[in-house]
Amino acid sequence: VYTLPKFVWQRSIDESEWQDIPDSESSQLSVSFNPATAGLHRYRVLVAESENFNSPGCRLASNPITIDVQPYPDAKSSNNGPFCIGGTLELSASGGSQYLWQGPNNFVSTLQNPVISNAASENAGKYTVTVSSSSGCAKVSETEVTFNPALIADAGPDRVVCKGTSIMLEASGGDFYSWTPSTGLSDPNISNPVAHPDITTTYTVTVSKAGVCSTTDEVTVTIDDTGIADAGRSFKILE
Repeated sequence: VYTLPKFVWQRSIDESEWQDIPDSESSQLSVSFNPATAGLHRYRVLVAESENFNSPGCRLASNPITIDVQPYPDAKSSNNGPFCIGGTLELSASGGSQYLWQGPNNFVSTLQNPVISNAASENAGKYTVTVSSSSGCAKVSETEVTFNPALIADAGPDRVVCKGTSIMLEASGGDFYSWTPSTGLSDPNISNPVAHPDITTTYTVTVSKAGVCSTTDEVTVTIDDTGIADAGRSFKILE
């Protein structure tokens, strides 16, 4: 037992070399690890009678204390947006072993890559994911989810045409159009193709905008071939 002990804390540069920590002449040492380099940090304390402290042979060294400083996880997040209304929203995260998602419309998930089916406008906004490593260190990442407004496809009213005649179809609601079946159409990839079907046909048009979202509508072209021409009865007249 020392009468008037003196303490000095040391930090290990490597496993063999120790360096005095300035202003550490106390029986306790407070160490901050913010910021800090990930890895093993070793500490020990030297103690001796105050009057003998400068004599290395009179000092005693404690057993080393090793502190393992773990790095924060490399938290990353993303999404497949902009999503289409009624489509599927996919969230993705990486960098850890545990995940906690929070987002709009009271969304919570512990999956690494959660999926929201039949997504609505309420699902757009900022999503945060807390990524935790196996050591318990955690970091937050954010991803912003946007959506494309819903499209309204209009293939126009149903039509009735006489057999052998044609009619122009007129669709609206987007930037790109695709008609099926293409039989009897002048061009299946425009909004207003000329239809010349041989039989009654229901055409489906797929309307999309910016090549992302799409929706469909139908129009039926009915062939009327029931008409019978009647010129009346025949006549005989005198020359």
